[in-house]
Amino acid sequence: MASEYDKISVAYDEAMGKKYLNVYLDALKDDAENTEPNGLRVLDLGCGTGTLLSLISRNNRTVGIDISPEMVSFARRKDPHTTYIVGDITDFHLDEKFDYVFCTFDTINHLKDFESWKKTFSLVSQHLEEGGKLMFDFNTVEKFHRIDRKTLTTDLSVGTLTMKTTLIRENQCRWDMTLRINGQESTATITEISFSTDTVLSALKKLFTEVKTTSGSDKEDRIFITAIK
Repeated sequence: MASEYDKISVAYDEAMGKKYLNVYLDALKDDAENTEPNGLRVLDLGCGTGTLLSLISRNNRTVGIDISPEMVSFARRKDPHTTYIVGDITDFHLDEKFDYVFCTFDTINHLKDFESWKKTFSLVSQHLEEGGKLMFDFNTVEKFHRIDRKTLTTDLSVGTLTMKTTLIRENQCRWDMTLRINGQESTATITEISFSTDTVLSALKKLFTEVKTTSGSDKEDRIFITAIK
């Protein structure tokens, strides 16, 4: 996965936009009684180019992990206040605990199987303080079926990004991406896998004291989940 995201890292921020950032930022503000979050310890798994952490890093302890060296390089340049680590979110060991762990923008869908999802959940539990929260979102199987054989082209300031989707199994989708900049093309192929909400919640309930779906359903495109240690 690292090399694939390396290929499109230059356009990642603009292509992803900030559509879902407020879900996570609002959660921090709600817990801080609608003031700016301050003094929190926040870990972002699959942090990409660090957009989320860069918005809160000045007044909080922030750490980001991503498997793509290029993404991490962008993040470090953009946000010098955060500790960014090139690493695997199914195999990380940090000598500290956090108040929040985020896993945003369907990052968890990129893991190869449900055992990998469970490994990540277990590691998060080990790295959270008592009462700490895991918040993440994932694309649904229903979305994979809905976007099968679709092509989406996005105009960017640096060029264009075309994404073609193919359902390769009942719960797996392949994204073939082509980034065109100044007549040059870079291609990347990403595969995502998904599972039912019941399957995900069942695994989480073995590790966390409270687990809830905060938005979305299996019939929608994306589900947001909060799990409390």
